[in-house]
Amino acid sequence: MALAADLESQLLELLIQTSPDAAQAPALTPMEAAQPKLAGPVVDPENTADVVTSQSQVDDLLASLGF
Repeated sequence: MALAADLESQLLELLIQTSPDAAQAPALTPMEAAQPKLAGPVVDPENTADVVTSQSQVDDLLASLGF
């Protein structure tokens, strides 16, 4: 197990040393770090008919699709 951990750490160090500077992620500003990214589109369920808003609606949709 120690051999695998040692190999993993050496490979990770090699990747860090050989990666180009442009490939590294830019540093986040404090404002960007404080706000999580949204996982999907913002929908208005009151004005949109084809949006599910509860787990029971999701279950019904999956059942109607045969899952």
